[in-house]
Amino acid sequence: MANTQQDRMKDRMVDLRSIINACPIPLAVLDAQANIVCINTVFTQVFGYRHEDMPTAERWWPLAYPDETYRQHIVQLWQDRVEKSLSNNTSFESFEATIRCANGEQKTVIAWASTLGNAYKEMYLGALYDITPQTNAMNALNSSQQLLHSIIETLPIRVFWKDVDSRYLGCNTRFAQDAGVASSQGIIGKLDTELSWHDQAARYRDDDQQVMQHKNIKLGYEEPQTTPDGQKIWLRTSKVPLENAQQQIIGVLGIYDDITQRKLLENELWLNQFALEHTNVSVARIGADGKPVYANKAACSMLGYTREELSKLAVWNWDANIRAEDWQTIWQAHQQNGASRFETIHIRKDGSRFPVEVTTSFIEHEGKAYSLAMVQDISEHKANEQVIWKQANFDALTDLPNRQMFYDRLSQEIKKSHHAQLPLALLFLDLDHFKEVNDSLGHDMGDILLQKTTQRLLDCVQESDTVARLGGDEFTIILGELTDISIVERVTKDILKSLSVPFELNNQLTYISVSIGITFYPDDATDIDKLIKQADQAMYAAKALGRNAYHYFTPAMQESAQKRLQMMSDLHLAIEQKQFYLVYQPIIDLMTGDIQKAEALVRWQHPTKGLISPADFIPLAEETGLIVALGEWIFLEASAQAAIWTKQHAGFQMSINTSPLQFQHNATLDANWVVHLEQIGLSGRNLVIEITEGLLMGASEPIQRQLLAFRDNGIQVSMDDFGTGYSSLSYLKKFDIDYIKIDQSFVRNMQNDANDLVLCEAIVVMAHKLGIKVVAEGIETVEQRDLLFAMGCDYGQGYLFSRPVSADVFTDLIAFSAC
Repeated sequence: MANTQQDRMKDRMVDLRSIINACPIPLAVLDAQANIVCINTVFTQVFGYRHEDMPTAERWWPLAYPDETYRQHIVQLWQDRVEKSLSNNTSFESFEATIRCANGEQKTVIAWASTLGNAYKEMYLGALYDITPQTNAMNALNSSQQLLHSIIETLPIRVFWKDVDSRYLGCNTRFAQDAGVASSQGIIGKLDTELSWHDQAARYRDDDQQVMQHKNIKLGYEEPQTTPDGQKIWLRTSKVPLENAQQQIIGVLGIYDDITQRKLLENELWLNQFALEHTNVSVARIGADGKPVYANKAACSMLGYTREELSKLAVWNWDANIRAEDWQTIWQAHQQNGASRFETIHIRKDGSRFPVEVTTSFIEHEGKAYSLAMVQDISEHKANEQVIWKQANFDALTDLPNRQMFYDRLSQEIKKSHHAQLPLALLFLDLDHFKEVNDSLGHDMGDILLQKTTQRLLDCVQESDTVARLGGDEFTIILGELTDISIVERVTKDILKSLSVPFELNNQLTYISVSIGITFYPDDATDIDKLIKQADQAMYAAKALGRNAYHYFTPAMQESAQKRLQMMSDLHLAIEQKQFYLVYQPIIDLMTGDIQKAEALVRWQHPTKGLISPADFIPLAEETGLIVALGEWIFLEASAQAAIWTKQHAGFQMSINTSPLQFQHNATLDANWVVHLEQIGLSGRNLVIEITEGLLMGASEPIQRQLLAFRDNGIQVSMDDFGTGYSSLSYLKKFDIDYIKIDQSFVRNMQNDANDLVLCEAIVVMAHKLGIKVVAEGIETVEQRDLLFAMGCDYGQGYLFSRPVSADVFTDLIAFSAC
C-alpha cells in the first residue's frame, strides 16, 4: 500500500516536471524545507544555473544575489511574501529583482510564487518572469527622454510647446522663469492670458493659429513681451507646427531668445550714428590708403565736398601739411602711437584755408586698420585767441604794446644787444600838464590827444624800435642795437619838436610838451627793473628842469631816489610818533592893519635830520596818500587853537589847507568836520578851508556836495595859488568861492614886471565884481603892500607882517594888533 502511494507521488512529480518544463517562464518547485525540488529547462536557459548548482534555496541566494546587502533585502522580501501568502491563503505579491546569471549577466525579473494545492502539500511554485528586454527598452526610453529634457534645459534659449488650443503642454525652466514661475510644471495647462504677458496673448494666439492652420514655419521674427515686474522686453521668436505619427497637427513648438540688450545696443548705435551725422564736429574714418571710408555731414560741409567726392580724395588733398609721399611714414607713426592731437591747416574745395584741431585714434576692425579722425574748425577760436593775446599785450586806446608786452620786448632787445655787443637806450616819457588838459577838455578829448601823440612818437622812430604805453600819459621807447649812440639824441630832439606842435582838439589848439628820461644798457644797468627805474628817475629830473626837456640818468639820481624812499618811510613813522607841529601866519586886513585871520601851516621836526621843509614832504604825503591822515590831524589841531582865539576875538578865522585826496577818500568829510566844530563850540564862520584849482577840475558829484555843504554850514572856501593853473571863472561862480589868494609869484614881480601888476589888478577887479575877497600872498616889502592896497586888495600875508610863528607868539601878535 505504501509502495503504491510512493509510486503515485513519483508519477505526479514526473507529471509536474513535464508541466513546468513545458512552461516558457523560468520556474522552480520548492518544498517546505526550502529545498529546490526541480527547475524547468527555461530556468537553466535564462539564468544558466542547473539543478545540481542550487539544490536548496540557501545555495541559490548567493548565486543570484552576490551583493550581501541586496541579498538580505531580497531574502527578507521573499520570506515575508511566502509567509503572508501561506498564513492568509492569499496570492503571492510579486516584486521586481535583479538576478546575476551564471555568466555574470544581470537580468531583471518579476518574482512570484504560489502553493501547488492539496496534491502537493507544503510545496510551492516560484516563477521568475524575465522582463530584462522590457526594462532595457524602458530604461532606454527614459534615458532618451532624460537626454531630451537635459538638452531642452541646457539650451540657452527658451523652449515651449502648446496644444491646438494654445494651452501649454511643456517648457524649459528658462521659459518658466520668464513667466515668473519656479518650474515648468507651473506652466503646463495655462494659456497666455494667464501669464504676465497677457497683453500680448491675442497676438501670440494668432501666431499659433497661423502656424498650425497653414503649417507655416515662422522664423526669427521680433516681438515684445511683458515681464512679471511689468518691464517690456524684446524677443526673437520662431514657431513650427507639431505633428503626430499620422502627420496630424497636434500643437505648436516655439523657441525664442531675449534680444532686449541687442535692441538697446541697436537703438544706441542708431542714436550714436544719428548724433555722429548731426554733430558739428567733423568725423572721418580713414583707411590705410589715406582715403576716408566714412565721413559725416559736418566733415563734408566743412570741406565743401559731397560724400561721394570726398571718398575719392586722400588726406593730402585737403590737409596742407601732409604730402602724399609722406603718408606711409605718418600712418606707421600713427599705428605706433595709437592716438594723437595736433593743429593743422585744411583746404576747402574752393581753395580757401582754415585752421583745425585734429584728434585721431588708431582702431582695428575685422582685420583692417583705420584712423578715426575728429576735426574741429578753430578759426573763431584762433581769432579769439588773437584778440585775447592782443588785449593782454597791447593798449586798447593806442594799439601800442602795453606794460606786459613792453617788458617782453625789453627782455628780448637786451638779449639781442648782449649778443651783438651793442648798447640799448630806454626812453621814459611823461606828458607835461596832461591832467589839466584831460580835466578841462574831458576824457574823450584826452583819449584823442593820446592817440595823436602815439602817431607822432611812431613817426620819430624806426619800425624796428618799440614804442609802448605803460598807462595814463606814460610812454616808453626802446632803441635797440645802437651802432651810433648819437641816434638817441636825434630821436629825443625829434620827439620834443614833434610834440611841441599844437594839437587840434575839439576845434581848438591845445599845447602840451613832454619830459624824457634816458638810460642805457649795459652802461647804466643790466637789470630790466633797474633800467626802468633809472629812466623814470631821469624823467623826473627832466621835469625838474622845467619840463619840455630830456635828461640822462646819473648816479646822483639814484642817490636822490634812495633819499626820497627813505623820507617816505620816515613819513609813516612821523605820523605815528607825532613829529609834526603847527605854526600860524597872520593874514592882515590891508585897510586897518589888524590881524583878523591866520593860516595854519604844518612843520616836521625829524628826530635826527631836524626840520624838514614842507616843499619836500608834502608832495610825498600826497603821493603816498598819507596826506589824508596828516590833513585830519591838522584840522583837529588848528580848529582846537581857533576855538581858543575866537573866545578873545569873535570874528577870528582860521585858514586850513586841504588836499583833493581828503575829499576823495572821505565822502563825509564835511559832516565829520561840522560835528567836530559843534563839539568844541566853534562856529563854521570861524573856519576857512583852502583848496586848489585841481580839486575843482572835473569835480565829482560827492566833492561838489561836500563843498556846498561847507558853505551851508557857514564854513568859507578860499582858492589857493590863483592864477598859476587853468583858472576858470565858472569854477568861482559854481562853487561859491569866498576868497581867492593871489600866488606869491605875481606879488613878488609886481614892481619890476608891469604885466604881473596888471594881472594882479585884473584879479582884484574880477573878484570884487563876483563878490569875492582877495588875499595876496608873499608880501615882503612896503612897496608891494602899498601897490596891493592901492588896487583894492582886501588882505595881505607875508614876511612883511610876520613869518609863521608858534601859537604862543601868535597870541601876543593878536593882542598887540588889537591895541
